[in-house]
Amino acid sequence: MKRFALMLFLLASSLACAQAPPALQPKSKPGDVHLALGNPSNAVHDPRNPDPTNYLIVRDQYALSYNSKRGTPNWVSYRLRKSDMGRAERSVLFFPDDDLPKQFYHVKPFDYHFNRTGMTRGHMCPSSHRNNTENNAKATFIMTNMVPQTEELNGGTWNNLEMWCRDYCFKNNKELHIICGPHGIGGKSERGTFKHTDYEMRVVVPKSCWKVIAILDPPGADGPVPKFNKNTRVIGVLMPNTTEPVKEVPWSNYVVSVENIEQLVGLRFFGNVPAEIIDPLKKKVDSASTGK
Repeated sequence: MKRFALMLFLLASSLACAQAPPALQPKSKPGDVHLALGNPSNAVHDPRNPDPTNYLIVRDQYALSYNSKRGTPNWVSYRLRKSDMGRAERSVLFFPDDDLPKQFYHVKPFDYHFNRTGMTRGHMCPSSHRNNTENNAKATFIMTNMVPQTEELNGGTWNNLEMWCRDYCFKNNKELHIICGPHGIGGKSERGTFKHTDYEMRVVVPKSCWKVIAILDPPGADGPVPKFNKNTRVIGVLMPNTTEPVKEVPWSNYVVSVENIEQLVGLRFFGNVPAEIIDPLKKKVDSASTGK
């Protein structure tokens, strides 16, 4: 009897040792929420063997794929909730990204040479979407979150859309999942057309900037994927990087289908959502935005 009891004790002990204690179970990082709907370019974070054209950076505030050949992100993805926004003071300083591999060129705040090119440092994840704390707001001023934009685009229609997202989130208590980035080469400011901001050609000036938005119901325990259905509102916007999109121009003028942007930039948005749900949504041009 004692031998049988000893065998049971040893068996139970071996099973317990085979299972990792709760404290050792892998935990998701806070920034992973920004990739909950998918990684548009399958970017990988591998500092030992970094991909210079598709390097993943995940922060608490946003996730992005960085392209060191262009000196800009390929895309920036983030989740927006009411709790992300507040009244924290806006930073007046921009910062190089110390998290980039050493072999990448680290774009400096003044590499855009505004006085010569007229290109401003255009946020992809804006400070107004992360100003619940000063630290979160400051994180949006890292140069890997920037794209060269004309003054008209940055302070005009692009900013109008950013504020619309903020207001819509507040007024309707919705959760927005936003992906945005640059496309092409060659923007036109009042100072002329530029392919790069610097003579060394380390920072590409894009031809246009795009944004994709999924509007979902308030937060739930199951994550964002189950919230998608055939009536989910998905918006695609494509704006020229020129002097045209001033603040008087409504952002609805630039609404296109998400599928159109996918085909243009070669990315896959919301890849974690079942195809039978998301594919028809991507084909639609958001009628609520266009008024059609």
